[in-house]
Amino acid sequence: MPTKILYALCFVCLSHLAQAQNVIDSLQKALEKVQDQNDKVILLNRLASEMHDAGEEKAEQYAQQALDLAKRLDYPEGVGNAHRNLGDIYLSQSKHKEAEKSLQEALTTYKSIGDDLRIAYTLEALGRTKYAQSEYKTAIERFAEAIPLFKRVNEATEVGQCLLNIGVNHYFLANYEKALDFYFQALKVGEEQKDDAQILLSLNNIGAVYKKLHNTEKALLHFQRALRMSEASKDEPSTAQALSNLGAVYEDNKQFAEARQNYQRALSIYQETKSLPTQAKLQNQAKVLNNLGDLMRKQASYDQALDYHSQSLKIKEELNDKRGVAFSLVSIGELYLAQKNNEQALVYLKRGLRMASEIGARDSQQDAYKSLASTYASMGNHEQAYNYLAKHLELKDSLALSEMGISDLQAKFQTNQREKELKIKNQETEIIELKRYMQRLWIAIYIAIGLIAIGGGVLAWLWRKRRA
Repeated sequence: MPTKILYALCFVCLSHLAQAQNVIDSLQKALEKVQDQNDKVILLNRLASEMHDAGEEKAEQYAQQALDLAKRLDYPEGVGNAHRNLGDIYLSQSKHKEAEKSLQEALTTYKSIGDDLRIAYTLEALGRTKYAQSEYKTAIERFAEAIPLFKRVNEATEVGQCLLNIGVNHYFLANYEKALDFYFQALKVGEEQKDDAQILLSLNNIGAVYKKLHNTEKALLHFQRALRMSEASKDEPSTAQALSNLGAVYEDNKQFAEARQNYQRALSIYQETKSLPTQAKLQNQAKVLNNLGDLMRKQASYDQALDYHSQSLKIKEELNDKRGVAFSLVSIGELYLAQKNNEQALVYLKRGLRMASEIGARDSQQDAYKSLASTYASMGNHEQAYNYLAKHLELKDSLALSEMGISDLQAKFQTNQREKELKIKNQETEIIELKRYMQRLWIAIYIAIGLIAIGGGVLAWLWRKRRA
């Protein structure tokens, strides 16, 4: 079964629309009056960035104007910033090749002027672009290149985000121990910086890996902590993420009513929140809809299940989310398998397998092989059932073996150590209260012993007095 956990790649941009519009209005007025052409390039780039964050279509137009003018002026910083803006705009439009081309141009320009900070941010953006194209290994390389540059300019928060993003890409390569190690590194950075957003993302992603590894206790520990933190800080996206992740754990435990309640709450938040860009809202809605589809399938509500899955697939196709499309195709195939509609099951499972194989989404590949084996067995085609089961087991074994290297064993040891530290931290308050209680208890015992001793002495004196 495809994983249900919502993971978080750090590229979400929170925006306050009213404030953003005020900034845009001020920049447009300044643009009308500006005389210096270099300053005009700066204003055009700033307008492109602000409009992009606000989701306005004219962002690309302003970025292109900035690029054309900066080139005429031979103004390299302006050229680099314009390319960077265009890269971000194309990425949000799922124009991945165009985004990559613009970002590479920006990177070349920034390297020519030795701007480490902008080089680092551009490498991070290239990592997000590669992730969006399911090129996970290359994405990891870009994020890893950005980390020492961010460290050099003391951008600790960005270091934490890159660590988290590396973990996400390892997760989708099914390198779960490596993902966990990078998530814990990100959590440590977030705690050192007192960055609640970073902590919440890390906790949710750590819980996701533990759930994937069937460690329900640790998954719940992290998801519940994330939910408490996000609700206390009124962080809507993180609250929705934690609710959906808890729903997945409840679903695994066959607590279907609780699972559906959590999924529905998460979906409502993602549909209504103004704290996420449109693309991120849709991506998360699609994931929760997929979860609801699988939940309905388990309860034999097949029409509802297909409706949820179809909504999810449509969103993912519109976003050109190949990994998500593969995920949904496998889920729909499993739905038809549950209905014993083997012909339709084969159509969707093979489509999902083909796409998962193209992009290297090994978790979906593994699930597709297993379900194809079950489908062919149901059809009485035992030769094909055996072939697909063998492929499923081969991939499963290769993933297990890949986690047994020396570096991963070290990561596992370090992870267990960090987990112990986390539990200790969570229990510190209880321990302090227990110590205080024991202190009060001992004081009471000493007082009682003293009173008994005094009472005994008085009784002995009275007894001797009567004897005399």
